[in-house]
Amino acid sequence: MASHRSTGSFHHVIVLLKGSDKKAALFTDLTAAELKRRFVRPYKQGKPVLLPDNSVVQTRDITWTTIRATAEAAAPTLEALEAASRRNTDELNRGGGVVFLGRFSWGNEDLAEEGQDVTSRYIQAPPGEDSLYRRLGSWLADNLGKAGIALLLTVASAVVLTWLGLKK
Repeated sequence: MASHRSTGSFHHVIVLLKGSDKKAALFTDLTAAELKRRFVRPYKQGKPVLLPDNSVVQTRDITWTTIRATAEAAAPTLEALEAASRRNTDELNRGGGVVFLGRFSWGNEDLAEEGQDVTSRYIQAPPGEDSLYRRLGSWLADNLGKAGIALLLTVASAVVLTWLGLKK
């Protein structure tokens, strides 16, 4: 597993997709850097997101998003959630003639209410609709090498053209 020293948090991305009424966990247990690279940048650019199971989600199909940060990874967090639910159900069942059944399974989408909501730290607009300056910065981050070469070629061309102009 990747190191989570930078923030001390495990980040989980839960979304609601067009045509679905169920929340889906796209990513769990990401570092802040992994979160930015694997979800936030494609989301802001309106590009598809490649999931760990190699399936693809179109960001334009995302209608609701939450990014949660927990102190523990998804599995222990869900185990603690399940144990708390079981204790609560047992407490209710001690009371008398009515029997309450607990949940039978817990999934990563249940992390949507756990930990701290950090969504606004990473995304502030719908998919692909980030500001021009942020899109430019994101493009530069993705294409820094290409942008550097283009800048060098531009400067070199300007120097050569200036030199040729002065040679007359």
